Amino acid sequence: MVGFAFPALSALFLTPWVIRGLGTSRYGLFLLCMTTIGFMSMLELGLASAAVHELSRARVQGESKHASIVYSTVVCLFVVLATIGAAIVFFGADFAVTAIFNISIEEQAEAIVCVKMAAIGLFCNLAVAPSVSAIRSAERFDVQSKVGVAVTTFATLGTFWRGSQGDLIGALAFNLAGSVTTLALLSTLARRLDPARTRLVSPTRAVLSELWRFASFQMLSRVAAAIGQEIGKLVLASTLGTRELAWFSTPFSMLQRVQRLLGTASGIMFPRIARLSGAGERDAVVRTYRQAQKALIPVAMAMTLPLGAAAKPFLSAWIDPEFAEQAWQPMIIAAIAFAISGAGVGFVQTLLGLGRSRAVFKVEVAHVLINTSLLLPFTGMFGVTGAALSFLCGWLSLAIGQMAIERELGSAASRGIATILFATTALALPVCFAVHWLALSLVDIGVLGPLCVCGLGTLTILTGLAWIPGVFGEDVEVAAELRGAPRRLLSRIRQSR
Repeated sequence: MVGFAFPALSALFLTPWVIRGLGTSRYGLFLLCMTTIGFMSMLELGLASAAVHELSRARVQGESKHASIVYSTVVCLFVVLATIGAAIVFFGADFAVTAIFNISIEEQAEAIVCVKMAAIGLFCNLAVAPSVSAIRSAERFDVQSKVGVAVTTFATLGTFWRGSQGDLIGALAFNLAGSVTTLALLSTLARRLDPARTRLVSPTRAVLSELWRFASFQMLSRVAAAIGQEIGKLVLASTLGTRELAWFSTPFSMLQRVQRLLGTASGIMFPRIARLSGAGERDAVVRTYRQAQKALIPVAMAMTLPLGAAAKPFLSAWIDPEFAEQAWQPMIIAAIAFAISGAGVGFVQTLLGLGRSRAVFKVEVAHVLINTSLLLPFTGMFGVTGAALSFLCGWLSLAIGQMAIERELGSAASRGIATILFATTALALPVCFAVHWLALSLVDIGVLGPLCVCGLGTLTILTGLAWIPGVFGEDVEVAAELRGAPRRLLSRIRQSR
């Protein structure tokens, strides 16, 4: 939770200063570099998930030697992939800036330097994947969060310092320094946490075949996921410009943090379900999935929908009214999309844990096909709002994930989830109307006014849901967890002091 909240709050308070220092168009260049790194991360090819799967199974079976071979094989693969990806971005920077993206001649020289710098960030983001896989398989998510908080502090403050002074290259350099530091820290910690399983040995073809059997469809799913998440931003930068990219990406990235929080929180499902499935405990797998979905879906809706309801007053107070006028509609649509995405997080982790990467591939491909087929016509008709609409329509692909879950786990896995969805929606609608009008009345006191109203809306939805009798059905412990969450969070904060 802290690993999510700290970067989110840092971005919340410092982003407006960076936008004012750089200007909307040059801030769009900064976002374009981040988008390039995100898009090219498709070269991860699902091998990190395959590594988590194999390392988790090896841990259950006590095979430290096999685990070290898996780890070493993945390290070699990612060094090669990171080098290839970085070379593509570095040597293709001139062509991309001058021929693909809609960047003014005055900004092209600086943009080329920025994209070439992004190649360093891409290398680090890919090369760190084996260490992250080892830490995830050990279920030490706290380690990754602590490193994330420390590095984010450094990178965010540096970006704020240089960005607020109008130094785009300097702001980007601090972000890249954060990536390099993350690579160094996580690689070292992974080795220290479990030296027997992360010992570097000679990679083998047999392990490579095992990884391929798991990741063959996951590779294509990873490519599809990267396209689905980043294609709208790249199309906006190519057809309209970096200013429009900033209007779309700034609220989009903020809401995407909710999805990343849920992804991190649900990350424990993958190794746990892999172990339970390997041990033949089908009932435990069904119960784990159902309870996780009954928590993930309402939390996603409660965290995103109030932000969408307060989009215009929030953006006006956060950045400025002119920016808000262009970005409030995309923010509302993105909020609805990320509310829906809460269900998708559970689908993906469960199907991967069961070793059904083909089903994940189908969901991701359907998302990309819907998104990309609507992207150009919607963008042509509605501009930035059209890109958000096409992204929203892409989430219709979750129907495929639901069918795959029912086929693998039976109807018991989905029992009561529709009730949760209906109850959360019924609670969210009146709360969101109240959030909108309250946020409008508090714009003048600054961003904390609309933000506090959104937080109050989130708490109202979750508290109301937790106390509605019978809404969680047989999984009453989920309601108990929601009711006790604030008390446990405060207790942990006091203990950390």
